[in-house]
Amino acid sequence: MIMRLINELYRGERASIPVDGSPEQAARRLRETTRRWRGLTFMDTVVGSVAPDRVVLHLSHRSSRNAFAPVFRGRFAALRGRTYLTGRFALRRTVQAFMTVWFCFIAAFCLIAVVAVADATWKRGGSSWLGIVAGTLAALPGVALGLLAFAGVRLGKRLSKADADQIVEHVKSAFAEMSSNNTFDRTAGSHSLAAAGQRKRYAYVRRYLI
Repeated sequence: MIMRLINELYRGERASIPVDGSPEQAARRLRETTRRWRGLTFMDTVVGSVAPDRVVLHLSHRSSRNAFAPVFRGRFAALRGRTYLTGRFALRRTVQAFMTVWFCFIAAFCLIAVVAVADATWKRGGSSWLGIVAGTLAALPGVALGLLAFAGVRLGKRLSKADADQIVEHVKSAFAEMSSNNTFDRTAGSHSLAAAGQRKRYAYVRRYLI
C-alpha cells in the first residue's frame, strides 16, 4: 500500500518521444510552437517552458482545471544518433507537497489515536490486547480518510489521462510541421533546378538553330 501511494504521488509515467534535429534545434523548434502562458484563447492549449536541458509542459484547459492533471518534465537527449525528448508525466510539485503533508497528518493522527486510547485502556486496568484493539478502532476514521484521499488521487489522475496524450501529440505535431516544410523546400528546390536545366537546354538549342 505504501509503495502504491509513493508511485501515485512521485514516480509518474515515463515517456520518450523521437524528434528531429540536434537537442538545440529541437528545443528551438518546440519553443516556437509552445506558448509560455495561456493568453487570450478559448481552446485547450499546451503551455510551458522549453530549453535543451529542461522542458516543462502541461495542458491548460479553457473551462475547468484538475489539480491532479499531469505535468511533463524532461529534457532533450541524443541517443544512438537520434534526438529524443525524454522525461516523466507526474503531478505538480505543489500537489505533491500538499498530499505529502496530508498523508503525514493522517499517519500522525492514527499513531496518536492508537497510543492515546491504548494507554487510557491500560490505565483503567484493561488488558494489553483490549488496549490495542481499542486503539486500532480509534484510528479507523484516520485510515478511512487516508483511503478516501488515495482514491481521490487515483480518480483525479484517471480523469486527466487524456492530457498526457495531448501533450505528446503537441510535441509530435511541432516536428511534423517542420518535416513537411523541409519536404516542401526540397521539392521546390528540385523544381527550380529542373526549370533552370530546361531553360539552359532551350537556350542551347535556339543558339544552335540560329
